[in-house]
Amino acid sequence: MSLAEGPVLAVDVGSSSIKAAVIGTNGRAAVTSKVPLAAAAIGERVEIGTDALWDAFVRSVRLLSRDGQDLKGLIGIGITSQMAGLVMLDKEGRPVRDCIPGVDRRGTSYVAELSLRVKGVDIVSRTGCPLSGIYPASKLLCLQAEEPDVLKRTAYIGGVKEYLLQRLTGAWVTDPASASATQLYDQQCRDWWPEMLEAAGIDPGLLPQICDPDRLAGTLLPEAGNRLGLPPGLPVAVGTGDGPAANLSSGCVAEGQLCISLGTTAVARFWSEDAGALTEKGGYFRQHFGWNMYLQGFRMEGAGSRISELLALSDTDKHAQNGKLQSVLDDILFRLYEYMEPFVVRGRFQEIRPIGGGMLRESWMQDIADLFRLPVVLTEGGDSTSGAAMLVMKHLNSGTAWKNISDKIVRIQKVIRPGVQGSEAIRRRYELSISNMKGGRRGLFRS
Repeated sequence: MSLAEGPVLAVDVGSSSIKAAVIGTNGRAAVTSKVPLAAAAIGERVEIGTDALWDAFVRSVRLLSRDGQDLKGLIGIGITSQMAGLVMLDKEGRPVRDCIPGVDRRGTSYVAELSLRVKGVDIVSRTGCPLSGIYPASKLLCLQAEEPDVLKRTAYIGGVKEYLLQRLTGAWVTDPASASATQLYDQQCRDWWPEMLEAAGIDPGLLPQICDPDRLAGTLLPEAGNRLGLPPGLPVAVGTGDGPAANLSSGCVAEGQLCISLGTTAVARFWSEDAGALTEKGGYFRQHFGWNMYLQGFRMEGAGSRISELLALSDTDKHAQNGKLQSVLDDILFRLYEYMEPFVVRGRFQEIRPIGGGMLRESWMQDIADLFRLPVVLTEGGDSTSGAAMLVMKHLNSGTAWKNISDKIVRIQKVIRPGVQGSEAIRRRYELSISNMKGGRRGLFRS
């Protein structure tokens, strides 16, 4: 199979940094950059300067040409970003307040009120979102109560990626997965949910048009091209959220594959062809990726940040660090397995594809293989930029199957297979952990 030739600019906007890369059709990054993204946090409230977000995006792209890398041969731009964020713009497209990222939980105290306003409807089943304060629906209720003047000046409501697409192309568009992470999207009807918009007090005209992630958002505007050092007219794909992009980047593109990612949150995700009912157990979510493709999974907040804290300990604390780190890794693994076990025992998965910083610790990858009793496939990359590039490739190669694009872009490093003795040992640790939980010991993370 031959794909459209030429490199792609791929950008992944996370919660704490922006990563950019020039990725060729062989899947290799010719050059990469990483720019920190400063956030201000007070308790569970987190904000990022919206103009600062754009400046960091520009800097991440500009850094790619620092060693003489030619960016004029690019064939397209793909973006993926953190999900459940909230950006509000006035009628001129200017920010009316700072960006509220997905990790912000200011909506928590408004979840009950939101549920009352759509009483008698199963919100989780319709939206795929657990009843949680991270989603824009409850955050908007919070802003109505605390910052009503901001909403009066707002002409556009979207997320991080939508804001960047608007700066790049002038279009106000989103993808189904990003829409799914707002709690305003009806996954059964595949459109904005009127009852929830009314409950949240939002005019549907403020929200972006929903398009499949490989669709063209538009072409690069001259002003944006000048800021980025890129020629105007480059095609820019609609893109998707960092979760679905992580699946793509790891080569998890079909049913039977389980993607486990470890970033700010630890998440297990797998593909489904329908918007089937979610279990009532908290923590499960579902996202409509596009077409007849859905992602289901389980999320644990704070896992990545806890690991980073332990890794930052000084050399004199290494012994204590290793013990605490193993305890944290066990807690993450056991919680993920607890929620995925119903699918595992039914033979839903044939392999696991991890992505993120956790895959660098091979002993933990072996623990995953042993507990799930499934092979763990390690791939090159480790972030969502490959997924962003694959969406551009999909646009330029209409009709090409996802697996064919994945086989061309995703490069396998190693396959870790489960061992008999290891499986028995990790199973005993898991059962002890579950017993402790039932006895009152609380886990380290929330879902």
